[in-house]
Amino acid sequence: MYFDFFEQFHSNLELCACHPSEVSVCYPGVTVVLKCRPILPVHVCFKLLAAQCVSVSVYVFQPESDLTIIQLEKRLRLHVETMTNEKQERLKMMKARMKVDQQLCDVLNAIPYYIPTGSVPTDQQLDELEQHIRDLESEQVANQCRLVQCFTVLPIV
Repeated sequence: MYFDFFEQFHSNLELCACHPSEVSVCYPGVTVVLKCRPILPVHVCFKLLAAQCVSVSVYVFQPESDLTIIQLEKRLRLHVETMTNEKQERLKMMKARMKVDQQLCDVLNAIPYYIPTGSVPTDQQLDELEQHIRDLESEQVANQCRLVQCFTVLPIV
């Protein structure tokens, strides 16, 4: 029964599509649905953007109020894409740096830098990880220098 109503509704709507003014006469509730319909993607985009901003630890984008719905949707989609790309870049950078950090920590018997699993690192965390790697590298160079110095001091028998 529902399917028949749905099919009939769409066929009648197609007939009225040629004359938009008649749609409100044929189906008064349809104009309300059609007017509200563009708002749904904007609302969904805004929720996606808010979630991405929170995961990347940046402030939520607040669009200008004088935009049309289409402009607003376009800006929101662009920001969602930007935040998604930034999230992927940070995760990629973290993975590469954590690999280097782990290798150095294995050689030096040190504790690796901790970033919670499943979270997107902030810029500050990435900078701290980079500093940790530089510290480990300088410690490795210092150890190598001490080792070379130790061998040059010992007499060869």
